[in-house]
Amino acid sequence: MDVFDFNAVLPLTFTMEQLLEWRSEYGEGGTLGETGLPLVLRQERHWGEDENAYRHEDFWALYFVRRGWGTHVIDGRPWSMARGNIYLLAPGSVHLYRRTANLVLDAAYFGEDLFSPDEQGALSELSDAAPLVASLDRIGDDESTVTGHFLHLSPQRQLETEVAFNRMRRELAHPKRAMHLSARSRLWCLIVELTTWRSEMPAVMRGGESRELGEIVHYCETNFSRDLTVDQLAEATHFSRNHFTRLFTQEVGMPPATYLRHLRLQHAQKLLRETSHSIGDVAHLCGFSDATTLARAFQKGFGTSPAVYRRSNGRS
Repeated sequence: MDVFDFNAVLPLTFTMEQLLEWRSEYGEGGTLGETGLPLVLRQERHWGEDENAYRHEDFWALYFVRRGWGTHVIDGRPWSMARGNIYLLAPGSVHLYRRTANLVLDAAYFGEDLFSPDEQGALSELSDAAPLVASLDRIGDDESTVTGHFLHLSPQRQLETEVAFNRMRRELAHPKRAMHLSARSRLWCLIVELTTWRSEMPAVMRGGESRELGEIVHYCETNFSRDLTVDQLAEATHFSRNHFTRLFTQEVGMPPATYLRHLRLQHAQKLLRETSHSIGDVAHLCGFSDATTLARAFQKGFGTSPAVYRRSNGRS
């Protein structure tokens, strides 16, 4: 395993107060006095390697990978990242990014006092079923840290999470305090939803093997219009088909063929809404052999035909 030697560097330490000052300076929603909330929402872009490690002194970080891929080294251990991953970092975590390629993250940084003791207690009640938030009340036990629990969202839940982050950023940047409180409530709801989603899947302990899978997920997202097969994807990772399918399903929450179909249908929806391409052209652009194959998959996935979906979204 490729382990970064954190003893060889002195991490840069950041506090919640510093983040709030930067938010005000860059017009991202005002100072703590204006919002009354220890909460910062950012969209971050990474490419290549970090020169420094970073330590979060007194705040939590919720990260959602919007696109791209790379490796997030957390407390000395590398974790592969790809679109759809979402995870929490606890206060005191030391981390850096390595081998990133067009990595775009939605990040919610929030102080330990953003939620009341009663709310924190309510979250801890969910921890038995949802390890994602098990360390919200940790006392220093390394085994309780969330850094080993990455959740990979389904394509539909990825869209829901993107919408939630977009709304939170707009609300926090709004001059009215009611909108700031709405952003806080939305973050609370997102974390609670994540515990529900998390409890539906086995824990994903992501080590060296999953680095190749992160690259494969990224490859699927950028090449789904091609005639990709599970055998081709397995060969690229140097795993057997069965081993690859098992690891992919554990990592992503669905088999590779199902994931490819989700990506293709999701893109078909976008083209039907936003372009005037014929349904046959949409099929080919999304990796389906013809309009009939797209129509069958679309009907099975969404309960309607491509033509009806297009009309219901204002296009004839």
